[in-house]
Amino acid sequence: MTALAREHPAAGHGRGGPDPRWLLRRATAEPRRVLDESARVLAPGTRGTADRSLVEHARALAFLELGEPARAQHSLDSARAAAVRARGGPGTASGSSLRLTSAWVRLRLGDTEGCLAHLDHLARRPDPGVRARAHCVRAVVACSLGEWAEAVGRLDRALRALAARGDRRWLAVGCNARAVACGYLGREREGERGLRRAERIWEALGETPRLAACRDNRGFLALRRGDVAAALRAFDGPTERAGGHRGDPGALVDRAEALIAAGLLREAGDVLDEVVSRAEESRDDVARAEALVTRASCELARGRPDLAVGSARSAARLSRARRGAAWVVLADALVCRASLSLGGPAAPDLAAAERVAMACRRRGWHSVAVGLLLAVGRLAAERGVAHEADRALRAASATAEDYPGGDRLVTANGLLARGLRALGRGDAAAAGRAATRGMAVVDTDPTLRAAVELRGRALEVSSELATVGLVSAVRAGEPAAALRFVERHRARTESVGPGGDRKPPCRGGGRGASPGQPAVGSPPSAGTESGRWSRDAFLLRRRLTELRAVRRTRGEEFPASAERAVAEQALRRASGQLCAPRAPVPPEVLPDLLLDRCLVSFSQVGGRLVAATVVAGSEPRWCDLGTTREIAAEVGYLRAGLVQLVATPRGRLRGAAAGAVARSSAALDRVLLGPLRGALADRGVVVVPTGPLHSMPWAALPGLADRPVVVTSSVSAWAEGERAGPRGAVRMDGPALWVAGPGLPAAEREVRVLARRFGGRTLVGGAATASAVLTAARHASLVHVAGHGALRRDRPLLSGLVLADGTVCCHDLAPAGGRGGPDLVVLAACDLGLASVGPGGAATGVPAAVLAGGARTLIASVLPVPDGRTAAVMGALYRNLARGQSPAAALAGAGSATGERGFVCLGVG
Repeated sequence: MTALAREHPAAGHGRGGPDPRWLLRRATAEPRRVLDESARVLAPGTRGTADRSLVEHARALAFLELGEPARAQHSLDSARAAAVRARGGPGTASGSSLRLTSAWVRLRLGDTEGCLAHLDHLARRPDPGVRARAHCVRAVVACSLGEWAEAVGRLDRALRALAARGDRRWLAVGCNARAVACGYLGREREGERGLRRAERIWEALGETPRLAACRDNRGFLALRRGDVAAALRAFDGPTERAGGHRGDPGALVDRAEALIAAGLLREAGDVLDEVVSRAEESRDDVARAEALVTRASCELARGRPDLAVGSARSAARLSRARRGAAWVVLADALVCRASLSLGGPAAPDLAAAERVAMACRRRGWHSVAVGLLLAVGRLAAERGVAHEADRALRAASATAEDYPGGDRLVTANGLLARGLRALGRGDAAAAGRAATRGMAVVDTDPTLRAAVELRGRALEVSSELATVGLVSAVRAGEPAAALRFVERHRARTESVGPGGDRKPPCRGGGRGASPGQPAVGSPPSAGTESGRWSRDAFLLRRRLTELRAVRRTRGEEFPASAERAVAEQALRRASGQLCAPRAPVPPEVLPDLLLDRCLVSFSQVGGRLVAATVVAGSEPRWCDLGTTREIAAEVGYLRAGLVQLVATPRGRLRGAAAGAVARSSAALDRVLLGPLRGALADRGVVVVPTGPLHSMPWAALPGLADRPVVVTSSVSAWAEGERAGPRGAVRMDGPALWVAGPGLPAAEREVRVLARRFGGRTLVGGAATASAVLTAARHASLVHVAGHGALRRDRPLLSGLVLADGTVCCHDLAPAGGRGGPDLVVLAACDLGLASVGPGGAATGVPAAVLAGGARTLIASVLPVPDGRTAAVMGALYRNLARGQSPAAALAGAGSATGERGFVCLGVG
């Protein structure tokens, strides 16, 4: 799935300009320019028949470089006809060179037989140079069909012959191809050495555009060893190729695979849709098959197995037509995986799925084989077929042990299979050992040192291992060890920057532009890693400014092209970030931090919700609360009722909504808090939610209505903040910032009243621009923003607050180094307390962005904000804070006084 089949060097030397030999020489480097120049050369009366064959050959190479093999075939036919008319005289394309190019074209069109026929003819030529080149292309064909060991063997022989003849261009082609084959065989370091050799040759030849293919293949090798950030850095800008074309389809497919591994599934789907569309238009069956099989993986990850089945079956049909047996096996495995998820009569029996997995293992698809065997093992366990589950999980563990590559998550999945197998046998101690070893292997995965946005696949594996560890520890009677497993995973869903420095909540200035200000002038130099990150951050600020301008000037709420530009630039910045996971807190230190509070940590295990409670002077205690599905449904009913109450100020509908809220809140109180009453007593509560509980309005539960409740993403994050300062540390006499967004007269009155009462700077109306608010927030200990919230469930990182010149989104709030953030941020806006849950349970959205940026505590609403009651709620909140209450206690008091239950206190509290 790489830029492999584009490495077809153009031979010849010429006088430059529109000379046919110059066109041949530049066809792969500047394809669009060559097509433009050749069109002028082919104008009637400008060249003879002999020249025409060379020009058409150059056009074929250019079309092939642009990913249009059908048009390349048309030009080749014209070149061959011109050469025949000229009777092969001087100045015509040679038969050997035309056959070599024809072999590439037939390969891309999916005509393996036609490709091999051309190569067989060339292998019988007396010229050893031609034979060596033909052997090189034959090895590329083997690699394209999934015969990687054969490809390496053929390339070794071809490279020796090419080196002996001093054919440096084709030597570089062969080294690049061999690097790809080594990557599929799990020999990534060997592949890196081959790429370095190819790069030296291309550099010596002055073929700078050819270095792009080597860079893409570096990304491919990085992806094979599990380094998603390095892969994305290598693929950075694959659509910005020399000659102005849109990038090699194989490189784009590889980039999509990296996005899938990072958990950026929407972005991966967009890339794959583009590749499939282009491949269908150009009849590039190789690229189409690779894109379809990758799209099947993407749809599986997105929870859409029905779409995955269709893509995988289409990929299998195309691969079977071109004799790509290895790709057929891969597509069949994805069909099996998706069919198992769908269930029903079309689902394969478990034994058949296991056979497909073992075929994957034999073909070198170890990661896919392990994933399919894990799915078979889990499904067999659910059906109560213990012997089939044990057999599949044993095979998954053995397949992972047999894996020769450097992707640590394949090894971790093998240990997950071992842990699940031990749980099935009732051996809790063995399961705990396997989970511990698996978590240690995940710690070595390079993705954990990248930005949180890129950790998707690693977090999913970590979450499953933590669940195995939790279950094994509870069965072994070690509740503290169970909580340790859970927190070790949750700490990985967060980052503290390099060295653990705290970061400001809004964009710091520093190197590129002032934080939050429009990015103007030239971006910083990208000569070093730090310079590259600074440049990417600068360019992201520019894209965000452009997005706000497009929304403002064109009136488009969701401008697709501008949003995509922001997402792409944010990805580039993330791939250049060096981060460290948060250090997990040992459960033993919690009693000293909790004092008079109770910690409630929720987790999901096998479709059920469990909770651990910790209070001072006792060990953690675990409780089973019920099925996650039923609890999620009840949370949905409660939220719907509360939203209806906000929308219906009076009348019979309000009474019905109030009755529904009372029933749902009582049911949730009974399910979630009933088993925990002894630990809760009259204590304040620190809640660590999971899954559907991220959207819970906790104050709506009768058992929590009048007590301080702090919601945190992990115990470790809360403990770190608690150690940094005591409760009630909000400085009401410190610098405060009061902001009102546009279109809400009540909000402007609200902030003016609060500013007169407590002092500080006010930004309202046209003065409340993104740059002004973000800059002022850097110097405030308290930030209050009243305005419209923009919640984006499709793109959570574009959620934010509507200001005078547009929306300030999560990307604007990203940390950039420097000082700590405000003690308290209050967002009096609809729904901005809601978190989106990503792979492995990682929370994204405005709360995560604000707190990751350095704010100590955030108060925001998980419901629409009732405009009429907000001023009263905020007034009560700040009066309580002025009395020295902690934010959580102040919010509880304000809720009791006004009846408003939608706001939650997040962070330290």
